[in-house]
Amino acid sequence: MKITKEQLEQIEKFARKHMANNDAWHNIEHVEQTVKAAKYLASKENADVNTCIIAAWLHDISKHKEQKNDHINHGTDASKVAKQFLLKLGFDAKDVDDICYVIYMHNKTRVGKTVESKILWDADKLRCVGPYGLVTGVSNFCYLGLLQEEAIIKTADEYGEYVFGQFRTTTAQNLEKKYMKLMDKFHQLYREVRDMDFK
Repeated sequence: MKITKEQLEQIEKFARKHMANNDAWHNIEHVEQTVKAAKYLASKENADVNTCIIAAWLHDISKHKEQKNDHINHGTDASKVAKQFLLKLGFDAKDVDDICYVIYMHNKTRVGKTVESKILWDADKLRCVGPYGLVTGVSNFCYLGLLQEEAIIKTADEYGEYVFGQFRTTTAQNLEKKYMKLMDKFHQLYREVRDMDFK
């Protein structure tokens, strides 16, 4: 599908506005990193790059609603909000449906039917695991004033275990293996330094 520079600018502006009240884990930096990952994965997996980019920008626009109301699923709600917005921007109805399906599926446990839906799932989760995910977690915990190092590392590890084996594209699965090796090395070095006897 095609997208103009003006449309992309409007999408970014819309995303930033609707994400202003999201928590630290779902802020604009998270979305910017998800967009980068989605673009990369789409190019490797022969998917529609623009569909993936647009869906990545808009996937968390309803997260703040879910945080206030447990009965709202932010993927489901975001797909509805995005549909109205994208149609007003002049996108073809079928393209809008394709994008909104990707957004809808990004937080569902069942695997999406399109490669683009698999890519957004992977892009969203890849930015939260491995070294980058650990650094993001540390910065978010610091922002919240929660500075216990063991708790931060444990939380990062638990999220990694949660998504382990759930990546849906070959490219993301290969990245996951690389990240796991890096994290194993990190844990080894961390324990060595933590337990060091300075006598």
